[in-house]
Amino acid sequence: MTTPTPPWRTTPSMLWPAAALALALVAAKGVLLEKPESWSWGWQLLAATWRDLLAASVYGLGAAALLRLTAARPRAQRLAWRLLIVLGALALAYTVVHVGFYESFRRAINVQMLRFAGNVKNLASSITARVTGPSLLALVGLPLAFAAGWLIRPRGSSRRACVAALLLAAAWALAGRELQRRSGLEWLDRMAQNPHAVLLSSLALDLRGRASVGLPRDFPRQDLEEFRPFAERGGPPPAAPPARVQNVIFVVLESTGTRYL
Repeated sequence: MTTPTPPWRTTPSMLWPAAALALALVAAKGVLLEKPESWSWGWQLLAATWRDLLAASVYGLGAAALLRLTAARPRAQRLAWRLLIVLGALALAYTVVHVGFYESFRRAINVQMLRFAGNVKNLASSITARVTGPSLLALVGLPLAFAAGWLIRPRGSSRRACVAALLLAAAWALAGRELQRRSGLEWLDRMAQNPHAVLLSSLALDLRGRASVGLPRDFPRQDLEEFRPFAERGGPPPAAPPARVQNVIFVVLESTGTRYL
C-alpha cells in the first residue's frame, strides 16, 4: 500500500512574493523621484524607501508565520497561501494608485483627506488627469501577473536566502532612515511614508476617534458674504478706501494645513 503524496511537500516560501512587493514599492518611489540627474538621486531613493522595505518584510514574515502554523493542514495552508497572495496583489495595485495620487497631491492617501474632500467623486478630476495608458496597464497588469505567478506555482527557498534577504532589508532600512533624518527635507519626509501604513494608521486612529477634526458649523451667516461679489452682497456698499491707499494686493491661500492631511 503506497502512501498518498501530500498536495504540498514543503511549506511554500514567502521570500519571493515579499521581494517582488518590495521591488514594486521601490520602483514606485523611483517614478516619483523622476529621472536621476545626479548622484543624490540614489541616496534620496534609499531614504524614501526604507519604510517600504520594512512593510514588505512585515508582509513576508507575517505570511511565513501563518503558513507555518497551517503546515499540518494542507487545505488550510493552501487557502492561507491564496489569501496572502491576493493580499499582496491588492497591495501592489494600491501602490500604483498611490503614485498617481501622490503626483497630484504630494502626499499619501489617508482617511482625513478623504473626509475633507467629501467623497471620492470630488477627487475624480485630479485622479483621472493622471490616468494614462501605461499607468492603467500597470494598475491591471502588475497585480494580475503577481497573483498568477505565485498562485500557479508556489516556490520554496533556502533558509540562507531568507536570512540574506532580511539582513539586506535591515541594512537598507537603517541606512535609509539615517539619510532621511540627516536630509532635513520636508518633501522627502512625506515621500518616505509607506502609503499602506499611512492609510491603515489613519483608519485606526479614526476608528478610535483620535484623528477626527471637526469644523464649527454654527458660524454667522454674514461670514459667507465675504465670498460673494460686492453686487450680490446685502447691506450698504463698502466705503471707498482713502485716496492715499494704492496698489493693495490681497493674497488668498486656498490650502489645508498639512497637520490634518
